[in-house]
Amino acid sequence: MTAPKLAFFLGDLGRRAPYLFSILLILSCGGPEVPVDLPEAVEWRFDEPQPDWKVATPQPFPPNTSARGVLVGGVHVEVPAWDPMDWAHAVAQVRSQTPGNLQLSFNVSEPGEEPLGQTANPFEERGVQVRLVGDNTVQTYRISTEPRAWAEKPIEQLGLWIDGVSEPTTVEILSVSLVPKTVSAAAARKCAELKSLTADDLPNPTTVITFAHLDAAHPEREGDWVALPEHCRIQGKINERMGEDGLPYAINFRMRLPTDWNGRFFFEGTGGGNGRLTDALGATGNGPSGLYDGPAPPFNNALSLGYAVVNEDGGWDRRLRQISEIDLQAHRDHKFNSVDEVTKASKALIRAYYGKMPEKSYLWGGSEGGEQGMAASQRYPTHFDGIVAMAPPILRVWMGVRSAWNVQTFAEVARAEGLFDEFGSPLLPKTFTDDDFVLVSNAVLEVCDTLDGLADGIVDNFPACTNDLVGSRLAGIICTGPKEPDCLTAPQVTALLKVHTGARNSRGELLFPDPPWDAGIGGKAGDRYFTQWRNTKIGPYNQTRNQIAPSMMAQLLALDFDTDPRELMAPFYRYPPTDSLFWELTTTNSTDLSAFKERGSKLIIIQGVSDPYVSWADIVDWWEAVDSVNDGTASDFVRLFAVLGGSHILGNDRATDRFDALSAIVDWVENGIPPDKIIGTAGPRSPWPNRTRPLCPWPQQARYKGSGSIEVAENFDCVDVVRN
Repeated sequence: MTAPKLAFFLGDLGRRAPYLFSILLILSCGGPEVPVDLPEAVEWRFDEPQPDWKVATPQPFPPNTSARGVLVGGVHVEVPAWDPMDWAHAVAQVRSQTPGNLQLSFNVSEPGEEPLGQTANPFEERGVQVRLVGDNTVQTYRISTEPRAWAEKPIEQLGLWIDGVSEPTTVEILSVSLVPKTVSAAAARKCAELKSLTADDLPNPTTVITFAHLDAAHPEREGDWVALPEHCRIQGKINERMGEDGLPYAINFRMRLPTDWNGRFFFEGTGGGNGRLTDALGATGNGPSGLYDGPAPPFNNALSLGYAVVNEDGGWDRRLRQISEIDLQAHRDHKFNSVDEVTKASKALIRAYYGKMPEKSYLWGGSEGGEQGMAASQRYPTHFDGIVAMAPPILRVWMGVRSAWNVQTFAEVARAEGLFDEFGSPLLPKTFTDDDFVLVSNAVLEVCDTLDGLADGIVDNFPACTNDLVGSRLAGIICTGPKEPDCLTAPQVTALLKVHTGARNSRGELLFPDPPWDAGIGGKAGDRYFTQWRNTKIGPYNQTRNQIAPSMMAQLLALDFDTDPRELMAPFYRYPPTDSLFWELTTTNSTDLSAFKERGSKLIIIQGVSDPYVSWADIVDWWEAVDSVNDGTASDFVRLFAVLGGSHILGNDRATDRFDALSAIVDWVENGIPPDKIIGTAGPRSPWPNRTRPLCPWPQQARYKGSGSIEVAENFDCVDVVRN
C-alpha cells in the first residue's frame, strides 16, 4: 500500500473566495496501558493497511478565524493512557511538494466525547512546529513533545497538524516514531504510590490525590520553558462540596516533587483573583529564580533549583462563576483557608514521598499571591520560615474607595472636554493620550530627579517629590490656547494633583494616604510607551468605552465621600461592614506579627512606587505601624523594598525591576544574613537596558558614591535619609 497522500487544495465554501484547506492526520496504535516504567519506543509505518482506523468527520474553521483553513479529513483510533511527558520527541518522515508547517498534537478529550468534537481543531497543539521542506524529497523531522500546558489527563488521540501551505499540494507521511525519555523506576513507583494515600495519611481526611506521575527531565526550550528536572507531578483536591449556589467547589492543588530534592518547600502564591491552577514550577517572575520575562531568555525557577513546589486555586473555579458570586466558604478559602489547607497537605505529601518533612518552607507571591503571604504571616505564623510578598493588596476595601476617587476625578476632565461613551458616562480613556503621560513623567523628572543629587532618570528621593514641586512644573506646561501635544489642559493638571492628594471628604480631611509622585506614571523608550498606570486608572487610550461596566461606573460616580469610609464600599461586597467577616475578607494589615517574629521567620515585601493598584502609601504606613509596635526593630524580621518607577508586579520597564528575592530570603532565613540591599537590573526595553541598582530596605535610599559608572550598582550605597 502506498503512503497516504494528504491533499491540500483551494475551495469556494459557497463564498466564491479562496480559502486555505488543512488536513489533520491522526495517528494511533493499540496496546496495553503504559506501566510505571516508561513504554518502549513506538513506530507507525504507512506502507501497510491500518484496518482499525476510523474516518474523522470534516470540521470547518469559523470564517472569521485567523487560521483561514478547513479541516477536511483524517483518521483516528483510541490509544493507551499516555502522558506527553513520557516522550522525549517524535521523529517523522515526510515528503511534501510545498513548504508548510508540521506539528505534533494531542487530544485529551473526556471519555464519551467525539474525538473531533464540534470545533475546527479540538487537539491541544503542544509540540514545537517544524518547517516542511517542499522539494518532494523524503525528509526526517524531529518534533518536540514537550507540552505547552500541563494536563492531568491521559492522551486520547495523537495527531500531526499540517498548515501554513500557501497553494494546493500533496503531503505524504511515511512514518512516525515516538522516542521515550528515561526516568528512575524507583522514583516512578514511589510517585505512583501517592495516589493510594488514605484519609489517615493526610491532615484533612477530605483530601484526594487525583493524579501522580513521574515526569522525566527535559532541557530548556528557547523562548518558552526553562529546563526542568525529573519530578513527581501531583494533582489533588480538598473539601470537595456543592456550594450554596448549587455549583461544585473544591480547593484544588498541583504539586511537583523533584527527585533531586534540596530539602525545601516552596508555596507559589497566585495573583489575578486566583480561581485557577498555574504550572506550579515555582516561578518568582524576576531574576534568576523567575520563569520567563518577555523577550529575554527564560530563567530558572524553584523546581529547577530543587524545591518541592505547590500551587492552589483558592477554592473556586473561574470557569464556572465570577469571584463576586462565590459562596461564603469559598470566600474564606480564597482569602486564607486554602493557604492553610494546601500547606498542611503538601508537607504531608513531602513526608510520604521523601520520608521526612521539609527543612525550610517558603512562600512567594505577587499581587493576590502577595496578599496570601501577608495572610500567612498573620494567621499561620508557623507554616513558613520565609515569605516574599510583592505588591500585596493589604487594604482591599480602601483600594475600592481609592478607585472611586480616581473615577470621579478623571470624570471631571471628561466632562470638561465633552467626552462621553455610548451610555452617557464620562469617557475616561480619552482624557489623556499616552504622550500626555510622557509630559507628566518628564515633569516629575525635571523637578524631582536630582533631589537625590544625581540626574539619572530615577526619582530615588520620592518622599521629597511633593505635590507643590510637581504642581509648579505642571503649571508651566498648561496650554494657553487649544490643546496641543506639548501641553496639558488645566482640567488635566487639576485631576493629576487631586489624585495625588489622596481621597478626601468635603472638609478636606484625608481619608486614605496620598500616593507618591514617581516617573513611572508614564514615559517612553524608543517607540514603546509605559502605560500600566494610565491603563489601570482610566483605560487604554484606544478604547471607545470605559473598562468599567456602566452599572458599576454609575455607582462609583455616585459615591459620597462624606459618608463614613467604612460604609463606602458596602454596595460592592456581599457582607456589611458591621460584620467582622467584611474586614476578615478585605484586609491583611494586622500589625501583630509576634508569633511570626518569635518563631524566627522572615518577611520581605517588595513594592513598586508607581503601582496603580496597590499604593506604596498603604504598604509603608503598615510597615511604620509594625515598626512602632516593635519599638523600632521591625527590620529584624520584616523588610520593605521600594522599586523606583516599578508598577504592579513590576511590569513597567521603567525600573530596575529584575532581581533575585528568593536568594535574599533564603540567605536571611538560613544564614542569618539580613538583606541590606537587593540588586535590581533594568530590562532590555527600559530607557537604560541592563542598568543595575541596589533596592534599599525602607527607610534607606540609594545614593551615588560620586565616582564610577552610574549604570552599575556597586557605585551606589543604601543610606539613611533625614525625613520630614
